[in-house]
Amino acid sequence: MRMVRIMAVLAFVSLLIGNSAAMRADSTFKHTYGVYAGANWNSHSADFAKLAGIPNCCPIFESGSGTGFNLGALYEFSKSESIRVALRAGILTLNGQLQTNEATSINLPTGPALGTFVHRLDGTFTNLGIEPRLLLSPFQKFYLTIGGRIGFNVTSTFSQTETLNGPGTFLDSNGNDTRLRTRNEFSGNIPNAKSFQLMGLFSAAYELPLNSAGNLRLVPEATFYSSITQLVEKSQWKVWAFNFGISIKYSAPAEPKIEYQKRRRINIDTITVQRENIVAGRVLKGAPQVRIEQSEEPGIAITTETTTRTDTLLTLKKFKLSSSVVAVAVDENGNEIVNPVIRITEYTSNRLDPLLNYVFFAENSSEIPARYVKLSPLQISEFEIDNLFRDSTLDIYYSVLNIIGLRMIEISTATLRLIGCNAGVGIEKDNLAVSRARAEAIRDYLRDFWKIHPSRLKIEVRGLPATASIPIDDREKAEENRRVELVSDDERVTESVYIKKIDRSTNLPIIRFKANALAEAGLQAWTIKAGQLTGGDDGFVKSGVAPLPTTVDWVLEKDQKIIPQKTARIRSSLSVTDSRGLRSNATDTSLQVEIITLSDQRLQHIDGFEVEKFSLILFDFDKANIEGGNLKVIDVVKKSLRPKSEVEIVAYTDRTGQAAHNTGLSQRRAQATRTALGSINASVRGVGADVLLFDNDLPEGRFYCRTVTITVKSLEQRLDK
Repeated sequence: MRMVRIMAVLAFVSLLIGNSAAMRADSTFKHTYGVYAGANWNSHSADFAKLAGIPNCCPIFESGSGTGFNLGALYEFSKSESIRVALRAGILTLNGQLQTNEATSINLPTGPALGTFVHRLDGTFTNLGIEPRLLLSPFQKFYLTIGGRIGFNVTSTFSQTETLNGPGTFLDSNGNDTRLRTRNEFSGNIPNAKSFQLMGLFSAAYELPLNSAGNLRLVPEATFYSSITQLVEKSQWKVWAFNFGISIKYSAPAEPKIEYQKRRRINIDTITVQRENIVAGRVLKGAPQVRIEQSEEPGIAITTETTTRTDTLLTLKKFKLSSSVVAVAVDENGNEIVNPVIRITEYTSNRLDPLLNYVFFAENSSEIPARYVKLSPLQISEFEIDNLFRDSTLDIYYSVLNIIGLRMIEISTATLRLIGCNAGVGIEKDNLAVSRARAEAIRDYLRDFWKIHPSRLKIEVRGLPATASIPIDDREKAEENRRVELVSDDERVTESVYIKKIDRSTNLPIIRFKANALAEAGLQAWTIKAGQLTGGDDGFVKSGVAPLPTTVDWVLEKDQKIIPQKTARIRSSLSVTDSRGLRSNATDTSLQVEIITLSDQRLQHIDGFEVEKFSLILFDFDKANIEGGNLKVIDVVKKSLRPKSEVEIVAYTDRTGQAAHNTGLSQRRAQATRTALGSINASVRGVGADVLLFDNDLPEGRFYCRTVTITVKSLEQRLDK
């Protein structure tokens, strides 16, 4: 209020000065500088019940108000007598108090009585920013302004309290009388406060000259600010400010209007020179000779610059560019075969992948990481687990929320416990709020997108997981403990993923491309493509920069997604680009592919084979026991065994720990698996961390490395022989 009174007095004095002196307002001033200050009344609107992680029993905060001030410096540039562009920079405070009164009934020894819970939240926001403005003058000395404010809240703090108005006092969690009428008193920095703020503004101002030249002015002004962004992330909280203030402006005296013109004349002669060993044609500019002359015309100062030079045009040398590619096949002994027939045979391949029922989170975050697949409603309606058969084990895991969502729909009686956990160290120590927020994020996705009824989704909150990775202060173990565990009362919801598919094997495992290129200007880049469609875009692609390798190999069975799938020739192409950007293309169609499908095998009475790959459900850290879900996988493997089945057991670990210990641990896991299978003739290997199946920089990659893979290859006998 004191600031408002001071501003009113200054405005009144300015009016007296302006009316008592013979002054003129010179609208030809180009550059104006000044300072401003004012007081504002802030109107807050909200739609939330509490700040993130701050206990509060308020049903909802909706509105409030407060006061503040602004202070800063300004600059204006006059485009014309009626238009100015301006920039202001300074501080604007957007403080406000949100309050909700909630009627309640208070139980007293004498009987019920009426009372009121007063929920109050005070927010303090100090905004440092700039304000680009456009000033329009409908008539002399009066300006209307439109613009915006781009700022950052350098402070965003709060204080909160709940007060009981009426008889009685609050009870604590044990039912004891605290003898207090207040509770939930908290203060500090606002959680999830947004620093960046964007506001629109509208202003009206009247300029009062303070001297006869009119270049020193006092300007009363009223400004309305409208918030565009929210004050707090993921919360509806905006503010409108009504500011009343003054500014003092000073304009440098206008200089005489003189038009300066600069005229240029260029006289260029060109000679042509042929030269070898250049990459591209170009012009060599000669040394310029510059002459400057000054002249004047009424109101115009003219500078004439005349440049004379002789340039040299270099002609381009013709550089040769050619390429060739020949495709051959390579057999298992490394022998190259020209003009081969590549026979690709289909076989049945089944896989059983463990489903890790954990979702991992970043430190102190409850946002589901982007690597986890979240589907739109349309994608959910088309989602099928069998469509994942070409995906890697880790890619299947990243669809864990969708796999579990689909199974919860199919098993309508199942319930799902969402157990939110944290690392138990650092910023997450004793932070059950982040554990709960993580479980709620999973619940919200299953509820809102997969339409699982909330009564079937039970949230549990704890610090460290029940089976935590240790030591907990190790960075990688902390990553593994920041998770939500999904546990169902029906084991089918989280059981392993079993997928049947058709894979392909080949009589010649490698296609080798012999490439050659001549680029006199220098080779820059190359690309080899091969496939059964035009350009080979359906198959193998390999690119690189110089030098061009003499051979490039395509291992056919390495990627089942691009292995040829029809009887047709393979079209190979080589594209090279030289340093000038010119391109040469070469093709080869000497490879013939013959596909033997499952139908062909049956019609021709050919024995095929079936390959099944199983991964045991992931082992606990530093454990080799075959128990729980692993016993069910063992039962599935036993049922797939035939008298002449070939069984290979390979055990792995993650990279953590000593190499010798990891090797021994993997060997124990492999031996335990063979014992459980009762398969004495099985091939057994424990490779420890020598082979990392998955990215060990990710917690899920380390979990999936703690596994045993079982490959069963069985001959399929044709009954119609």
